[in-house]
Amino acid sequence: MKLYVLNVKRYSFTSQSGQGIQGVTATCINDTVDLTKDFKGKSVVEIKTSDLSAWNLFTAVPAFYDVEFSMSTNSKRQTVLKLLTARLLQEQKL
Repeated sequence: MKLYVLNVKRYSFTSQSGQGIQGVTATCINDTVDLTKDFKGKSVVEIKTSDLSAWNLFTAVPAFYDVEFSMSTNSKRQTVLKLLTARLLQEQKL
């Protein structure tokens, strides 16, 4: 899927229970226009992974990337996107 990646952030911390939490979050704009009765424009999505090496996949930001991800649900039945791969298509200068 072609996405416009706005920013990428990585995090690493210890939860209150002592569990190590780490990951990478990419904030993107979907390249397809979402026109519904109650929405105009493009959707912003966050793609998360617990694999810190994903940080190195994003060599230029902002930029267009060909991104592959999987979808699952969390314990609250919310959709969660997991990053699999990201390939730079075109760097963008703002």
